Amino acid sequence: MGSHAAKKTEPVEELPDSWWHKVYVAVVITTIVVISALWAFSRYFSS
Repeated sequence: MGSHAAKKTEPVEELPDSWWHKVYVAVVITTIVVISALWAFSRYFSS
């Protein structure tokens, strides 16, 4: 039953903050576009 040897986990290299800021901006822009598209479709099909 010794197949699971205790291994020390190697520290995960974290991505730089500038990369995460780009991800956050992309998420915010995508959210705004999706909400705008849903609003436009609802206005178009409501009348």
